[in-house]
Amino acid sequence: MGPRRTPTAQRCEFRPAPDNRLGPKEEFLGVTIELRRSGAEDFAAIVELDGASFGFHYSEQAFADARLDIDPEQALVAVDEGRVVGVSAELPMRMSVPGGRDVPTMGLTWVSVDVTRRRRGLLRTMIERQLREHAEAGYAACVLTASEAGIYGRYGFGVATQVRRTVLQRRRAEFAACVDTSAVRRLTTVEARSVLPQLHERWRQQTPGAISRGEPRWKFGLLDREHQRGGMSGLFH
Repeated sequence: MGPRRTPTAQRCEFRPAPDNRLGPKEEFLGVTIELRRSGAEDFAAIVELDGASFGFHYSEQAFADARLDIDPEQALVAVDEGRVVGVSAELPMRMSVPGGRDVPTMGLTWVSVDVTRRRRGLLRTMIERQLREHAEAGYAACVLTASEAGIYGRYGFGVATQVRRTVLQRRRAEFAACVDTSAVRRLTTVEARSVLPQLHERWRQQTPGAISRGEPRWKFGLLDREHQRGGMSGLFH
């Protein structure tokens, strides 16, 4: 499917402005565009727009896999004369907070606007409408992973975490203290699908800011397709 965007995660607290309601249709530089909730019939158009926006074509397999990545009926789409020209998909989840509790949180993903409709305020209108709706629905936070972190500060998002990659020379590395490896075991991908979610949930409940993952997200994350390997072997767990 091509590389997905994973630089920085962003979190936002949004306070709705009750006097700034958006109607089902908005005018952008003289062009009337409809904003509406997506349906299953929009899935193919959403996938095509995502690929065009990020510079790759979806294969048949990647198209099928994408159904695990998003719910085609849970997104806000912008439609111009029957064509989807903007999308912002949603992932309801739970986020851990200090004190061993968690709060309802909305994740945004697959955010894109067609290259022919950019710089007209369409993205701002979609995001602001979603933030308003999520706040009114009782979501405590809205989070996303930004492909371009500089975009989202204008909507109230801020950096919540960063990704760091470290490469160790195995022959020169050693544990600082002795480690009991008797309880460590290798898993097949099939076994990992049942074991890792439980471990992750235990970790999440102890880690403020950690977010939950539903079954489709685990299936998607453990697909291990050839194009995801970057010339390396399949996954080992």
